[in-house]
Amino acid sequence: MPQNLLLFRLARLPGPFTLADAEEAVADLPGRSGAALLSDLVDHSMVQHGGDAFRLLLPIRHYMSAPAEAPAQRR
Repeated sequence: MPQNLLLFRLARLPGPFTLADAEEAVADLPGRSGAALLSDLVDHSMVQHGGDAFRLLLPIRHYMSAPAEAPAQRR
């Protein structure tokens, strides 16, 4: 799921991130843009938006930072 991959990649950023960071995180994926995926995550309350910055909720950041492999590789 592209949203999970975006979360996985954003969790590796050191703190708040921009829309450009989200776009760059999924630039290698065909299909939906980083903006559309990020919008889905905001709508599902997994990412908070304030001003020009976004941030992952702390439990989401911890969960997505813990695995050694990308979400698409989990079984």
